[in-house]
Amino acid sequence: MLNCMKMRKPLLPHGITVAKIERELYFLRGKVEAENFDVAFCHGDCKPSNLLVDLESRLWLIDLELAGPNYRGLDLIKLFRTQSNRFSEGDLKMFLSNYCAKDEFLAVKLEHECRICEILSWLEAAMFFSTLTSNG
Repeated sequence: MLNCMKMRKPLLPHGITVAKIERELYFLRGKVEAENFDVAFCHGDCKPSNLLVDLESRLWLIDLELAGPNYRGLDLIKLFRTQSNRFSEGDLKMFLSNYCAKDEFLAVKLEHECRICEILSWLEAAMFFSTLTSNG
């Protein structure tokens, strides 16, 4: 996406440049790599509209074309980031506790991962949408 942004000259808010985005991206990359998070098979577009519950209360994941190796924290925080007006900090903690089968140490570790990856998730979204616009 970064190369696409460089080629397309996206329309960006005043004061934001592709060079600034690139510096932020490399800073975040270093931070994530320093944490040494586990890589898992992830959905890639985890959001409420891609989760369905059938009449027998079974959960179904749909829209899997972005699935592949990634950080769990990046995948999971997108579920809460996309509709932040409907979820609270308590919801995130409760979800992670259940996701981690009540292993509170793992839940705290994964919450830390989600917090770091949240910044990356917003940057990813900004880069994606900026490639849809161009001024040249």
